[in-house]
Amino acid sequence: MRAAPRSMPLVRLVAFPPAGAGAGWFGSWRPVLPTWVELWCVSSPGRESRFSEPPLRRLEDIVAGVLPALSHIDDVPIALLGHSMGAMVAWETSLALADRDDPLPVHLFVSGHRAPRLPREARREFALPDDELVAAVEHRYGGFPAELLKYPEVLGMALRSLRADLEALAQHSVAPRPLLPIPITALGAIDDPVVPVADLDPWREETKASFVMKAFPGNHSYLASAPPDVTAFIIHQLRTTLGGS
Repeated sequence: MRAAPRSMPLVRLVAFPPAGAGAGWFGSWRPVLPTWVELWCVSSPGRESRFSEPPLRRLEDIVAGVLPALSHIDDVPIALLGHSMGAMVAWETSLALADRDDPLPVHLFVSGHRAPRLPREARREFALPDDELVAAVEHRYGGFPAELLKYPEVLGMALRSLRADLEALAQHSVAPRPLLPIPITALGAIDDPVVPVADLDPWREETKASFVMKAFPGNHSYLASAPPDVTAFIIHQLRTTLGGS
């Protein structure tokens, strides 16, 4: 994990990026968060500073890699925030913490991913040839950065991590699990072609605590730029969870 230290945080927000991305995906978040929120960003093997490590192809292995790091940041409460694939990793991480009787996050934010109890789409994008995978990313997720497309070798590195993540999602099976005893906030974008707003509300079935659903302007990548209305809402939710701190 990559941290953005604060001197006296009241909560640590652990952020899980979408498929193929690393900690840098949340690079614009730290400057807009209040000083009482310390941002920690998850970077799985195969990307950014961990490029030399082979990417993981099972979602369970990604979660297992996160748990030891979380066990070392128990001096203040944590909240989890995941976008797209990161939402599923954050949710499974919360369940794994509950299974281990470890301290749970005080809040779970899931963004840009359909609720896990909905019927799953049988997608095998990870098996597409490079050009078709690039086209699929453009159509469904907004595309790769233009600069990246200019450098085939760098694009190939990005595709390696993306394929591994997409395979992990495609192979992951959602079994019936106990409800989480923590608040869940489901976030999404009004014009998301991947996850309709209607697919967010059933996240309420994963918690026996409070649930809130909120949709914002934008497409599937709406969260990447830390839009002020979204960050303000998340900060409000955290403040409420912490009792108005």
